[in-house]
Amino acid sequence: MTVTRDALERVPLLCRSLAFILLAVGFVGFLTTDATILDTGSVFTIVFGLGVAAAIVSIYLGILLHDPDA
Repeated sequence: MTVTRDALERVPLLCRSLAFILLAVGFVGFLTTDATILDTGSVFTIVFGLGVAAAIVSIYLGILLHDPDA
């Protein structure tokens, strides 16, 4: 199975979109409940953390897959 370059270039976009959604849901959850960012038992803390991780992965893959010769 061969993965094309076009398919790989869509991964950072997918991660960025996922990060935006997760961060928004986590942040709104913080505002509407009594959860705090350090409350590890809260679902919104986990969602917010996954959003931050997705954003970092998106940035890393965007830099890694950048091809100045293309």
